[in-house]
Amino acid sequence: MPGRNHSRDFKLEVVSQINSGQHTTAYLSRLHSLAPSLIHRWRKEVEARGEAAFTDGATTDRSDELRIDIAMPSWRISSVWRGVAQSESVSGTPS
Repeated sequence: MPGRNHSRDFKLEVVSQINSGQHTTAYLSRLHSLAPSLIHRWRKEVEARGEAAFTDGATTDRSDELRIDIAMPSWRISSVWRGVAQSESVSGTPS
């Protein structure tokens, strides 16, 4: 279900149950209606940040990568699109 917010304690409990071998990711995914990829993200967060996981500023999202992509110069974006158009015309795919 999109848009749900889970408490820090809930996330830590789920990760703890997996790391201790008490339950599998698949089982907890079904039990709590969570995507397995979400649980894997939580596990990476705990692995990277330990006790600081899920506190302010403690995310493993890709916001830094996205900021870099947004800052890409327009000339570079244009050259990427030209390359795509050229590869499509060479392969016979209509552009």
